[in-house]
Amino acid sequence: MNWATIMREHILGILLCYIVGIIIGNLVFVPFYGLVVIFTIVGGWFIGIPLLVLTILIFLLFRRSIVRHPLPWCVAAPFLIAALWLAFEWDIYSSRAPDMYWFLSLRGVWERTALVFSSASFASALFWYCIRHANGAFATD
Repeated sequence: MNWATIMREHILGILLCYIVGIIIGNLVFVPFYGLVVIFTIVGGWFIGIPLLVLTILIFLLFRRSIVRHPLPWCVAAPFLIAALWLAFEWDIYSSRAPDMYWFLSLRGVWERTALVFSSASFASALFWYCIRHANGAFATD
């Protein structure tokens, strides 16, 4: 396989993991949110596009390390994505927020962050599984 084919498979794999991660990560919250989860899935796909693009860029920069040692990357990814999400939301509310503690005490901040973390965790676990165990699900070098 040439480099372009391998890279295309990896990027399509990241996209697939992103979609499946958002679906499963949000469905876990059905007992808490009910049918609202359908809207969070659709909204998550669109709102998460900047994070998806950032994930693909990081993968392009560190592909060799990620493919050879996926576990540390996949463990760290959900925490980093949740932190980026909090930073994104802080940027939105900072004009109205007197301080960070006020922002973190707002209703819904931790619930939305939990949705982001859950989706990123499922996507990351699926990516790790495909890289390490799925015998050619994603091409490796």
